[in-house]
Amino acid sequence: MRPFIWFALVIIGLSACGPSVIGSAPTTTAVLPANGQNVIDLDAIPPVDTTQHSVPLEEIYFDTFRPTNRAVPLSKADPDLIRSLRDAIPPLYAPVFESAAEADGWLEAADIVLGYADGEEAYAYPVRILNFHEIVSHEVNGRPIIATYCPLCYSGVVYDRRVKGEMLLFGNTSALHESDMVMLDHQTGSYWVQVSGEAMVGPMTGTRLTPLPAQMATWADWQDLHPDTLVLSRNTGYQRDYGRNPFAGYAEQLNQTSRFAFPVSDAVNDPRLAPGDVVLGGRDWGGYGCLSAGSNWGWCGE
Repeated sequence: MRPFIWFALVIIGLSACGPSVIGSAPTTTAVLPANGQNVIDLDAIPPVDTTQHSVPLEEIYFDTFRPTNRAVPLSKADPDLIRSLRDAIPPLYAPVFESAAEADGWLEAADIVLGYADGEEAYAYPVRILNFHEIVSHEVNGRPIIATYCPLCYSGVVYDRRVKGEMLLFGNTSALHESDMVMLDHQTGSYWVQVSGEAMVGPMTGTRLTPLPAQMATWADWQDLHPDTLVLSRNTGYQRDYGRNPFAGYAEQLNQTSRFAFPVSDAVNDPRLAPGDVVLGGRDWGGYGCLSAGSNWGWCGE
């Protein structure tokens, strides 16, 4: 079942498959703000160009965070609503990091982190924090990256922010496609689906980000592998209860009711799996495949 994917290891091999259009639309700077200052001019982002898209616009739903009329398709969303929902779930554009010893004071051994290492530099992004921010942008060993996480899919993926030599900056649309987070780049206003890193609306449609080797692991396991790792700090500049998991029990509820938080198409429902089953997904040049945890490990097939 694709909407609930645990990328324990992101497999390298994807590449941009569409033409580079950086510079063909109004652009904003891709320079990150000063450390700890998550201030971005959202009004400078070009409006999304819905004349170019690879998926039906009615299959992209905005979370309005309202008790009624909460899921609004892009095909019916007005510009004011789209603008107001940008970064409603605030990304961390200027993250603060701390040592593993400092993080030991609040992280439990069994806490899940998204881990990424490049050379001697290693970083852990606790799901406790990612639940509330979903996108973290910074540089690792000189490489501009985004660490991304969708709580509804349990999917953590790290990408290079460069596309054919041009650097992008990513925000959150507050929209979902197949119940997966939809990001937008500040340079062209294009929409990108988180789990595949592919642009699906706007000038960048068809372009893919390059995934980087990353893994979901317990804090204890990641720290054993990388004792000198840096850890995303709770000093985010936002008042959030990072000790609370707002998505606790979602998978179990999904398996009991088969009711997703936001609409998904029949095409992604696999009758061999329960909707909330955790899977290990991968892609190579031959196609897609997954291993399901479920009650027994098994090959899901393409």
